[in-house]
Amino acid sequence: YNEKWGEDEMHLRNIWGEWPYKRSDVIELPDFHENYPGYRTLGWLWTDNEMTWYIDGVKVASKRRGRDIPDGGWPDKDFCLILNNGLMSDVDGGTTTFPNYLEID
Repeated sequence: YNEKWGEDEMHLRNIWGEWPYKRSDVIELPDFHENYPGYRTLGWLWTDNEMTWYIDGVKVASKRRGRDIPDGGWPDKDFCLILNNGLMSDVDGGTTTFPNYLEID
C-alpha cells in the first residue's frame, strides 16, 4: 500500500525495445490483495494478435496487437516471461510489510 496512490496495486506490464529506449504498457489491478486474497492461479495467453491475463481462470485484462501495443512492440519471437515481486522505488516502508514475499508453486 502506498499513501500517494491510495490503494494497493498489482501491475501487469509488457516491456519492449532496447535499453535505454525501452517502452512499456501497464495494466493496473487496484485493491489486488483485497480482491484476490491468498494463493491465486495466474494465467497468460499469448497469440499472434492478443495477450490476455487471467486470475483463477477469469479474464482480467487483454491487449491487442496494433491497437494497444504497436506491431514493433509485439512479442513475435522467443522471449522471457518474468514473474517478480518488484517494488517501486517510492514504496512506503512504513505501511509495506517486509520482508515481502512472492511464492510460486
